[in-house]
Amino acid sequence: MRDSTWKFLVFGAIVLVILGTTFSHASQDKVEVTKSPKVKDTNAKKPTSNEPPFVIERAVMCEDIRDMEPVKEAIVFSVENGHIICFTAVKNVRYKTYLVHRWVHKDEVTTTMRLKVRPPYWRTYSKIQLRETDKGPWRVEILDANGNVLKVLRFSVTD
Repeated sequence: MRDSTWKFLVFGAIVLVILGTTFSHASQDKVEVTKSPKVKDTNAKKPTSNEPPFVIERAVMCEDIRDMEPVKEAIVFSVENGHIICFTAVKNVRYKTYLVHRWVHKDEVTTTMRLKVRPPYWRTYSKIQLRETDKGPWRVEILDANGNVLKVLRFSVTD
C-alpha cells in the first residue's frame, strides 16, 4: 500500500471515531431528554406566594342566596332564622384555586370550609346552621390557598 493511501485510511478512521463518539453522545442526550418525564410548569401562571391569585370583589353575610346573589344582607341575625350565609365574589382569578371561609364564634374556630375558585370570575358561599348556643359575636375570615387572611366579616347572632 502506498504511503499516502495508508495516511488517508488512518485519517478517515480517526474522523469516523470522532464522529461516532460525537453522535453517540448526541443520541444518548436525546434518549435522556425523551425519557425524562414531562413536568408541568406551574410557575408560568402562578405568581409568588405573596400575591393573591384573585381579588375579592364582594363579601357579605346574608340570609339567603338567589341566582348566586346574596339576599337580605345584614350584620345582625336572629337565631330563629336557622342559618347564616357568607357570600364571596372574586375577580381577576388567574388560575384554578380555592378560598377558605373560616367561621369563628367568640374567638373559637367552629367551621372551616374550602371553596373552589375558577378563572376569570367566581361566586361562592358557605352556610352554617344556627343553634341557641350560637348567640354572640361572630366573624368569618376569608383566606387564600396559602392561608393569608384577605378579608374579615364581623356580625352577631341574637334572639
